Amino acid sequence: MISRSQIKQWARSGQLTPERIAQIVAAHRTGQVERDVSGVDVARPQPLMVEPQLPRVGGTEIVAPRIEARVSKVWWLPR
Repeated sequence: MISRSQIKQWARSGQLTPERIAQIVAAHRTGQVERDVSGVDVARPQPLMVEPQLPRVGGTEIVAPRIEARVSKVWWLPR
């Protein structure tokens, strides 16, 4: 049995030789690579990314009202 933390340690220290890579591949094919359950070298779960939802009523999007600023054009006319 080869643990994932052992494989990571070999990769970090540069000890992944072609022979070890062949052993890892063979162990993976036969199901001999074990997960680390001790929590020592287990990858931390990533936070769930939630996309912002547009407001909906009955499946139809609620469109935000447009804000228009109207300025009178009288200010530029010659006096």
